[in-house]
Amino acid sequence: MPTVLHSPKKGANLNSKDNKRARDETEDTNNCDMHTKKQKSECCGHCDKFELLFTSISKKLECFDTKLDILIETSKLNSVHLEKLSAENKILSEKVTKLTIQNETMHCELNKNNLMLFGLPEDASDSVENCVYQFFRTKLSLQPEIDIAYRIGSANENNCADKPRPVKIKFVRVSDRNEV
Repeated sequence: MPTVLHSPKKGANLNSKDNKRARDETEDTNNCDMHTKKQKSECCGHCDKFELLFTSISKKLECFDTKLDILIETSKLNSVHLEKLSAENKILSEKVTKLTIQNETMHCELNKNNLMLFGLPEDASDSVENCVYQFFRTKLSLQPEIDIAYRIGSANENNCADKPRPVKIKFVRVSDRNEV
């Protein structure tokens, strides 16, 4: 524990003899770094309370230092982990962008043979494909090869007469679609 010299009373002059005597008194201590033996006898127990308080504060400071060291180390580890996650996020973002472009390209490729036909009257007694073939032969004088044809949306009896549902047609070849 550090030794503390008491300051002189106001207005008192300290010469080198007084300084030597003050140092000698502080060197001659007994369990109390704050008082000399002479002063300790006059202390009234304040030193013991001060020592307990000082010890308690020291222990708390040591605990805070330990916790601060742990927090600093955790922060360093988190920084490293964050850098790794940021790099991984960048890589994954690039992959998502690339896959999105590929998906759009494939979607366009798959739909390039498709055609939407609007206004074709609905006939419950005949299949959609037969209606489409008949329409192409009679109205357009064409006979394209159709892979599949179906109506979009749910059937509604009231809706059939007013506005027929659109027909999605998938042709076997792009040339047939373009011809139509």
